[in-house]
Amino acid sequence: MKIKLFFKWIRSGLTSGVLLLHYWFWYFIRYSNHPEKYPIEKRYGMVRRACVPILKHFRADLRIEGLDNLKESLDSGKGTLVVMNHLSIFDMLTVIMASEKPVTFIAKKELRKTPLLGRATRSIDALLLDRDDPRQAITVFQKAAEVGKNKGIVCVYPEGTRNKNPLETPVADFHPGSFKVALRGECNIVCISCFGTFRYLAGPTAYRSSPVNMHIHKMIPYEEIKGLNTTQLAEKCHKIINDEVDLLKIKDKEYLEVGLHKKKGPKWWKQSPALEAMGKKK
Repeated sequence: MKIKLFFKWIRSGLTSGVLLLHYWFWYFIRYSNHPEKYPIEKRYGMVRRACVPILKHFRADLRIEGLDNLKESLDSGKGTLVVMNHLSIFDMLTVIMASEKPVTFIAKKELRKTPLLGRATRSIDALLLDRDDPRQAITVFQKAAEVGKNKGIVCVYPEGTRNKNPLETPVADFHPGSFKVALRGECNIVCISCFGTFRYLAGPTAYRSSPVNMHIHKMIPYEEIKGLNTTQLAEKCHKIINDEVDLLKIKDKEYLEVGLHKKKGPKWWKQSPALEAMGKKK
């Protein structure tokens, strides 16, 4: 059994590694070094294209509910603040898969040192936050608010860090400061509950498919939140996300109990023509 699992890791490393090196050298280095030479739509589109084969190689069974709720916010004429619970570095990939429109992520500055993800986040103009520097944090949130005012999408993980034991612990309390982006940028808020991304790197290698459930909640219009303070917003969004995460944990448990993780997952990238085109091998 150990030998079998060992070779599964080797296979995953070889297939994913070659693919990641291709995107690293051919796209991400150029885009991150000279983003001004390429429109953000082109840079984001290439990062999004890279997400499909990467998630396929990690055997993700990605199940997204509520895509129309995100579209409703994008079509409203206002910016959108996406608020999501945080499980792993792969959370960002799931959001990218959900949105064809470029998303500006607020992420910790340590991502800059991550060889692949650092280049990818810089390629799509992510805002890197120094949690030990309050002044720098203010600047980051001001830039994020400007993105919102310009009808863009900003994604934030207000827990401040990933949940290291998601099977046992609830979603951590949200930091109110993250919600200044919505108020100052006059943004709608779209909450996303997610569960399962923590398994890509830490889960059992014997899984033939790894469930990831993602629920996009109904838009909270700016008109409904403009009279609230950041603490009230944090509590409101936390309840929405945490309550749904509890339900996603039940779905996750049922998935494993019936043995779906022992079978190849469905071709989730075929849920739309755009994703299907990106899922085809080149």
